[in-house]
Amino acid sequence: MGNSFSRMALVIAMSSCAVSAALTVDAGADVTTIVGPWASVTGFSGSVTSDDTASYVAAWTKRSGPALGDSIYYPDAQGSKLQFYKPGVYRYLLTVTLGAEVQSDTVKFTVQDSLPLKVLSPSANEKMQRGKPFVFNWQIDPLEASPKMKIYISIDGGKSFIGLKESQTVPPCTLTIPDTLAYSTNCIVKLQKYFISGRSVVSSVFSLIEPVVITPPAAKKSGCGSGAGLAIIPPILFKLAKKRKKKVA
Repeated sequence: MGNSFSRMALVIAMSSCAVSAALTVDAGADVTTIVGPWASVTGFSGSVTSDDTASYVAAWTKRSGPALGDSIYYPDAQGSKLQFYKPGVYRYLLTVTLGAEVQSDTVKFTVQDSLPLKVLSPSANEKMQRGKPFVFNWQIDPLEASPKMKIYISIDGGKSFIGLKESQTVPPCTLTIPDTLAYSTNCIVKLQKYFISGRSVVSSVFSLIEPVVITPPAAKKSGCGSGAGLAIIPPILFKLAKKRKKKVA
């Protein structure tokens, strides 16, 4: 009888060890990323292994980090996406449940601030010519995936905008300025991300002017009537010439 209880206790102990070893969870390596002008999206996925064919339940929860600084997508799945709005250190916990067993692991995201999105061209007080090509340029963090941009122009200081380009990924961008736009000294350019309405940056004030036309100088007229070909004699030489004529006489 004693041997029977010993064998039963051993089986239970081995079964317990098997259950605890059946499920392992890894939230992944720590990540350093940046938060761009409109936030960067990072995909991450935990690693789960199990000897049991039964399905497990995975869940991501935020443990720490700036308030309102991020959004998590697919929190009830092994793989997820995280969108950052503020720099800081964020920690997320991946918890996996398989029957009565629960395993978890934590991953850390260090989010750095990026270079600000900024319009480089047109610059302040620059003069843009109607009907002529112009090179638009802007600054964006090189580590950030280049977003598609819309380019707009305003001739009333930003009260209304006219679209110049619907989709441009990499700066610079050369566009011809419509000759139908009115002249203005109160123009600005707006860059707007293609997929997120309202997220934009504007340029300094510049002017929209008439194309500069260089007129060649008028050709000189020839002929006696116009006085062409007549030499102009300085007064002192004219006096000397008169004296010589008197001596000869």
